[in-house]
Amino acid sequence: MRQASIPAHLRGADAKPHLLRRLGAFDLTLITIGAVIGSGIFRNPALVAQRAHLPGSIWAPGGQAVQATDEYVAVRAGWIVLICDGFGRSIMTAGWLKRMGFSHVAVLEGGVPAWERSGRRLESGHPAPAPWGYEAARRVVERATPGPLGDDVVVSVDPSDVYQRGHLPGAVWIGRGRLELHLAEVAPDTARRVLLTCADGVQSTLAAATLRRMGYAAARVLDGGVAAWQAAGLPVETGQGVMRGEADDVVQKPYERGRAAMEAYLRWEEALDPHGVSPHALLPQRPGTAGGAR
Repeated sequence: MRQASIPAHLRGADAKPHLLRRLGAFDLTLITIGAVIGSGIFRNPALVAQRAHLPGSIWAPGGQAVQATDEYVAVRAGWIVLICDGFGRSIMTAGWLKRMGFSHVAVLEGGVPAWERSGRRLESGHPAPAPWGYEAARRVVERATPGPLGDDVVVSVDPSDVYQRGHLPGAVWIGRGRLELHLAEVAPDTARRVLLTCADGVQSTLAAATLRRMGYAAARVLDGGVAAWQAAGLPVETGQGVMRGEADDVVQKPYERGRAAMEAYLRWEEALDPHGVSPHALLPQRPGTAGGAR
């Protein structure tokens, strides 16, 4: 299994650093979860508690790395390197990811202990690497502090579920992937002041920089996002608010859909065969659609 799952040039801690540096440089668009090692996922709770991990890696529970892969891996074709305190958890997670269609999956043989024995550096803490381009965007985007916003058109670029949990009063939701296409519906005049918001101010800063390149010279961002707004004691609204477009950007987890959906998920999972097929439906069918049981 190890030979079939791991290319020879990926096996062994001693051979790893040069390859990882090469992957890190090559897969630059993926470096939201590993600045040095490309798409590195660190996933050992015990070592997290000891605050020791490979530089640039982040921690993810093995189950969540499979069930919520899109929260850790942005591009399917990029390399994913799984690391644990040995070999067991990482190879099990790698096996599932390969069954899900991720072809470039590897594990660090020997895990963190082997890395440490080879004399290489470990890192402590829980780094939150900024997306590529964020610092450059901050240099060109005007930042507004929480408080009166005047007549700005307030646009949230959060995921739809985050928007519904809390947004600035009157904020319009436009999914980040549709912002360039639909902003003119709420701000047809490019001279109009547009304030972009998100949960922490990161994605909204990148979005504001994009809008400035599109001619919205007065586009600015709420510094610190909704979190800073709430920390200042200012109110937020919840619920659907004003949403431009269908909220189809997020697939809710079964436990977010209520007890019936969670029980349906458990029936589906318990009946999975060796090919990953279940006779039960994973999600309730929409009227007029044909459901599958995969």
